Amino acid sequence: MEKFGITWNSIWNGSTSGGIPAQWGVTGYPTSYVLDRDGVIRALSPRGRGVEKIVDELVAEK
Repeated sequence: MEKFGITWNSIWNGSTSGGIPAQWGVTGYPTSYVLDRDGVIRALSPRGRGVEKIVDELVAEK
């Protein structure tokens, strides 16, 4: 199976205040959901390698 990953730079300092978020006017981050094939939410806003792990687990369940 072909692996994929985020191909852009991503910065997270734990909040929307201070540093880069303040410099760029960030007031929030989008919420992302990972759904399984039945439409059940399996993860809420996974970060970093967590996305790959969850997708790998869901593919393995198939």
